[in-house]
Amino acid sequence: MPHAGGSVAYSRHRPGLCRPTRGLAGMLEGRRLYFGREIPREPGLIFGAAFDRRVKQRGAAMNVLGIGTDIIECPRIGKMIENHGESFLRKVYTEREIRYCQARKHAIEHFAGRWAAKEAIMKALGTGRSRGVSWTHLEIRNDDRGRPTVLVCGGAREVARERGIADILISISHCRTYATAYAMALGQAPEPPPTPPASD
Repeated sequence: MPHAGGSVAYSRHRPGLCRPTRGLAGMLEGRRLYFGREIPREPGLIFGAAFDRRVKQRGAAMNVLGIGTDIIECPRIGKMIENHGESFLRKVYTEREIRYCQARKHAIEHFAGRWAAKEAIMKALGTGRSRGVSWTHLEIRNDDRGRPTVLVCGGAREVARERGIADILISISHCRTYATAYAMALGQAPEPPPTPPASD
């Protein structure tokens, strides 16, 4: 989803946008990206947060509608940020994701993890980057326990509804060199037929 509003500026007198990990020495050193006011977002569907509660309450079975996995080299994402800066960040990540990653100790790894997660989710949706699904139609969030959840909006939301996706589970792992993610799209299993009454 396109971003609008807010001011953007770089400063070489403040801490860096991305603290470089070893092997990425000097990357983005002395840069910081500033955003203005919070950008309104259209309503979306949040997946992943309520899965455990729903299963415990209903004992509901879920149909697996799609799976996806992705792996990316962290230095590759670092180079993309170094070479393209703001245009790359705004194309791939929402403002909330940028703020989250830049606040982490190893920001490049977190940016790479969210890249891998979005690729995995697009594969689970069965679309890739097509059918009107763009990077910012997917937003990776973390719940109170740090578990990743997914906000889908725009084209991704429409695809999820068309396919009957009731939840998307996501797992992300990363180190200095690689980030990987796995996504599973789930549909609600149909209710079992009622048990016929016992005959006398």
